[in-house]
Amino acid sequence: MTGQWFYFQITNMQANVPYRFNIINCQKPACFFGRGMQPVCFSLNDAMVLISRGSSSCQNGGWKRKGTNISYYRNNYKDNIPPQKDTEGNRKRDIARFYTLTFTLKFDHADDIVYVAYHFPYTFSTLQGNLLKWKEKAESIEVLFETQTLTQTLAGLPVSLITITGSARPEAPQEKPYVVLTARVHPSESNSSYVMDGVMDFLLSDTQDSRTLLREFVFKIVPMLNPDGVICGNSRCSLAGVDLNRQWTSPSPDIFPTIYHTKNLMDYLHNLGKELYLFVDLHGHSNQKNIFFYGCSPLNDWQRPNIEEEEGFAIFDRRDNGDNGEELTKRIVSAIDSDIDAKGFPLSMKRISSTSTISIRQCSYEVQQVRETCGRVTVWRRFGCPRSYTLESSLCGFDSGPFQGQQMAIGHLHQTGRDLLKALVKQSPKCSSDKSGELPLQNCPDQENPR
Repeated sequence: MTGQWFYFQITNMQANVPYRFNIINCQKPACFFGRGMQPVCFSLNDAMVLISRGSSSCQNGGWKRKGTNISYYRNNYKDNIPPQKDTEGNRKRDIARFYTLTFTLKFDHADDIVYVAYHFPYTFSTLQGNLLKWKEKAESIEVLFETQTLTQTLAGLPVSLITITGSARPEAPQEKPYVVLTARVHPSESNSSYVMDGVMDFLLSDTQDSRTLLREFVFKIVPMLNPDGVICGNSRCSLAGVDLNRQWTSPSPDIFPTIYHTKNLMDYLHNLGKELYLFVDLHGHSNQKNIFFYGCSPLNDWQRPNIEEEEGFAIFDRRDNGDNGEELTKRIVSAIDSDIDAKGFPLSMKRISSTSTISIRQCSYEVQQVRETCGRVTVWRRFGCPRSYTLESSLCGFDSGPFQGQQMAIGHLHQTGRDLLKALVKQSPKCSSDKSGELPLQNCPDQENPR
């Protein structure tokens, strides 16, 4: 797997002395550290000063972007794992080469305790604390909130499943359509957990919009699909050593229990005749800036070679099938409707406000063969959900839009989670058109200055 994640502690330093750090076992050929991104640092001394002043919160949770003389380059080290070969003896995998990340830090305090990380950390323990906070918040408002253990990981850790819906609608929760949200299938993409925090804070905000959503939908949320990888500090893989987001088609209950049981949950609801209205798998992107969606359109599906693009419309090739005109028309209309549904939700999210974090130009709805076993494509095919997405948040920052030139901050991610649900209010015909309860969107309070 392409390891990039790091998170370590430094002690016994001198103040205002430059220290050079070299991380020599990075595996990705390209990295944002060569394009303006800085690591994040947390000073225990600074945190104690804020506490002594009575401050209950601080920007980015006390984490700061720091570092100068940053570069990223290939070194002379090689992976000691021999090249893999297929059954015919052909090489499947070249010898992996390692890359070096180098940067310089100066510390404000002598003998401080400082943590340095690839991105803002969000640990398994942080999630457990937030589960308790969310439950306490839910008890103070009229919502149905339940946390369950969906399954256990290979290491025996619990995988939490949150169910949340309103209690004001006369119909039983079982009669409402479902929204399924997941995050942290890739452990190093900690930004996805902060987006999920924004989702939860909005659902429990007790505003008109949040009450409307909870009245009309049942939310099933798996906030951390790969706790083993998070605790072990993996970048993408589980304890089985594989990418869990490539196991959705036929997941093993023994080797990939988190994917198996999440998919099984949706299977169960589907078999009961429940509508899956929206599926979003939250991710972080290490090679692209901004925040954007990957969706699924039948007009861009690798399995549909009989669809042609002609003057902006999808035309099915009559030569390859015996459909009559009526059946052909139905298929064309269905494909176009599904395409509109897929593209409509990101557009709604973009139009929430002038400070939306979404980059429409980077959204893609192509269904590639190499992505056939990932979450969004499997959910789209198996359950016929046109609004099935991967939401990608850059680990670096923005090069377009209202936050152009800024590095990613926790506030941007929280706003993205809130905007995701505001778009659901705006886009869903099931929700009220009353927007009086919307939270005002302002410039992100936790934004980072560009380098």
